[in-house]
Amino acid sequence: MSILKGRITDIHFCGDFFSPSDITELEQAFVNQPYREENIQELLSEIQIGNYITHLTNEDVLKVMF
Repeated sequence: MSILKGRITDIHFCGDFFSPSDITELEQAFVNQPYREENIQELLSEIQIGNYITHLTNEDVLKVMF
């Protein structure tokens, strides 16, 4: 993940996981978002992360990012 002036400029989800949907769609949703926990939590409330990375929850993403 890259952050410039408090905004996410680039992010990649990589690992050994099954992705039923295009992971780049998920990554693009994060680009240009303020890197603040409350903003990412709001973004995740609109996304079902499990549709992109099986068995991962929105809470898991927050724990990793913050």
